[in-house]
Amino acid sequence: MGESMKLEEQVCSLELAKKLKELGVKQESLWYWVKIAEIDRQWILMHTDKVHEGFIYVSAFTVAELGEMLPNKIKLNFDDMRYECQLFYLNTEHGCYCSYRADMDYERDLEIEACSGNTEANVRAKMRIWLVENGKVKA
Repeated sequence: MGESMKLEEQVCSLELAKKLKELGVKQESLWYWVKIAEIDRQWILMHTDKVHEGFIYVSAFTVAELGEMLPNKIKLNFDDMRYECQLFYLNTEHGCYCSYRADMDYERDLEIEACSGNTEANVRAKMRIWLVENGKVKA
């Protein structure tokens, strides 16, 4: 039987979750990074549907939630031409990789933007951040 994946590997990191919140991404998720506002400096992962006064909540989006936030295709300009770019994922034992790519010709792809990281959730979160920051999607 294979190793089970830790919960922290199935949601985006606290740093990326905070960035998504800062960009205005709606804070609705299955899991949250939570801390007691004035008392504790430590963040914990919590599954909750109730907000408690005195706590700070940041959505810890799952791989699936982040996948739903990413468009399959986007249109990008490159070399004064407009391309329809397809979302591309690669998940290996050495890390994860996500990019938007356009077919320029039959011999090579045009890679418009790429994000890499140690977990698929973090890579998808980075791509969502890039899309919002570059005006490709709304928060």
